[in-house]
Amino acid sequence: MKERALKHAIQCPLISPDLKVEVQRIMVDRAPSSVVEKLQTERNTPAANEPALKTGTLDREVRLGRKERLIKRKAVLDLGVTKLFCVGNFAGLVANLPVWRELWMDATPDYTPPTRNMLLDDLIPSEAAKIISNNTALLKKERNLTISFDGGTRHRKSHWTVHISEQNRSVHLMEVNNATNKRHTKEWVRDLALRWMREIGETQFCAVVSDSTGNTLGACLLLANAIPTLLALADICHHCNNTSKDIVKIAYFAKAVKVVRATLQKFHQSNHASFLLDRANKAQLQKEYASIFQSSPTRASQDFEFVLKHLIDIGMPLARALACLEANDANPADVFLYWHALIFEIERTVTNKKSEYPKEVQDEILSILDYRHNQLFIQGGRLYNAVYLATAYLNPVYLRSQLFRNNDPDPTQPLDEKVYPPLQGIRHHKIFWPVAHFLFEVACNEVKHGSNKFFTKWVEYGKEFSERFRDELQAYAQSSFPFNAPIDNDVSTEGLIRWWQSTIGEEAQILPYVAIKLVSIRVNSMADERTGSTLTWMTPALRNRMSVEAMGARTVVKQHYSQSKPCSKRVKFCDIKKDFEDPDTRIDEEDDSWLDEQEADPADPDADGENDSDTIIDEYVGVARSFITAANIVNLDAFEIVSLLKDSAIQKASPVKTAEVGPKGSRSSEFVLWPGTKQV
Repeated sequence: MKERALKHAIQCPLISPDLKVEVQRIMVDRAPSSVVEKLQTERNTPAANEPALKTGTLDREVRLGRKERLIKRKAVLDLGVTKLFCVGNFAGLVANLPVWRELWMDATPDYTPPTRNMLLDDLIPSEAAKIISNNTALLKKERNLTISFDGGTRHRKSHWTVHISEQNRSVHLMEVNNATNKRHTKEWVRDLALRWMREIGETQFCAVVSDSTGNTLGACLLLANAIPTLLALADICHHCNNTSKDIVKIAYFAKAVKVVRATLQKFHQSNHASFLLDRANKAQLQKEYASIFQSSPTRASQDFEFVLKHLIDIGMPLARALACLEANDANPADVFLYWHALIFEIERTVTNKKSEYPKEVQDEILSILDYRHNQLFIQGGRLYNAVYLATAYLNPVYLRSQLFRNNDPDPTQPLDEKVYPPLQGIRHHKIFWPVAHFLFEVACNEVKHGSNKFFTKWVEYGKEFSERFRDELQAYAQSSFPFNAPIDNDVSTEGLIRWWQSTIGEEAQILPYVAIKLVSIRVNSMADERTGSTLTWMTPALRNRMSVEAMGARTVVKQHYSQSKPCSKRVKFCDIKKDFEDPDTRIDEEDDSWLDEQEADPADPDADGENDSDTIIDEYVGVARSFITAANIVNLDAFEIVSLLKDSAIQKASPVKTAEVGPKGSRSSEFVLWPGTKQV
């Protein structure tokens, strides 16, 4: 009964904050890992008043030692069983099965495994409380945190998740909120995130990320308005997905999409069809394929294959970029590069005469890309943020390469060169000036509203701060000391942060901290999407009675003990291609429930489980126009762009050095090394 009361109290909104803190302390002390740590500490710390051994007491000491070992073994095994049930998604009833208990009896007769009630009411909730408590204490010591959130529905139960990531790219699930009886307005979502931000420290956060639906995006903007040091970003994966949705809605692809979707549903729902497909996959000869399908090409099938190939060709760059941008290591500079890589690749494909895309389809595809590009990268766009261009500029690999072109980021608002003239030694002054203004604004917000002592010390020295910032940024743009250190071309986000940390010194007191803040931003809310998939995986049809709180506790434990190491280098598609080709790497938590469902009615406001009045339909509506904006400041043939989405790694060609200065003296046909020597 006590365990159930604690489990309820930790989630109950009616309990006072002070009482909740006490409940959390009790649960943390009861957590299996806390018990193990306590026993380990007691063993390594002998008591000060421990009496010396007396003659004749050896048997007693042996018995006490055996009892101590049994207690420690039970604690360790209880923790192991807790991990197993969460990471392996074991049903709670397994703990009460006779065969389960017999297994432990045969293996370790001195150990009695926990019962179902003990696991679900005590061990798992208390371990989750311990993990969240430890993560909160850890995050309070960190800076440049990113918070993300998202909502979902499972078995008519609504839930919202909150994740916080560190500068080193570790992501922590902080809450799975049971929001079934709540109205998910942007104010409610804002308060959900703000509670954690205030618990840890508002100024510890550098960014908030969510998808671009009405309530989540609105909550991000409310948070950014309330906290000047916070940047609000739209989830780039959601943006790519919306772009893909726009493309497949083109009438030219309608029949192909309908046939493919129906085919997938058929194979998913029919065992016989799945068997035939498996047999076809194993066939080695063309004759076997013909005998399986027993059909010859027709005009209709050839037309279908032709259109389907068109759809695959333009969908592949989006899918590849999306797979790379889902990584926790992705930063705003990666968004800038991958977005330009995918739209340039699609443009090359549809404008290639050999591809034979109809002219009206070309125009519509390019118009969609231009529309989505302007949303994200052009000032005034619904999702615009200058952080993507600025962070790409702050990567010395890109600055020193041929990535940028010296043009206006927004061709409709050309730079006034009387106000912003070219600067000596700076290659792209039309990019430099907008980036400089954005970075200076970020730095000033940290000085005036932040808590980082490396910024706040300048609060009364505005003029000196401005001059120093200008000098440091110009030195960086000119690749002067201390910003001329070598760096790996495929450096990871963590490696780029280390490079900027190495520049900190007397000559660089401001810009490195601004750069580290921007590079530390996690640009997606995929952690929330993965948690949503995990909740779906945990609650199949036969286990649909699990509460949101129980799902949340299990997921916290599962994710904590399944943390992966951060990337050692920047992710390219060729590095992760093998994960898609190997059937053994398929993620079991993948949500394919859509295959069992009918096509959703777009007019149904409850089709996605939400009925929020703030929801915005974010889709392309417009007329065709030429696709020019994206290529304005980026060299579409740059190695940094071309290499990202390739099937295999390509080597960067070394530039061929040439003598740029020609002969200037008088013409002469004599070739003599020294006067008086032989002419050659």
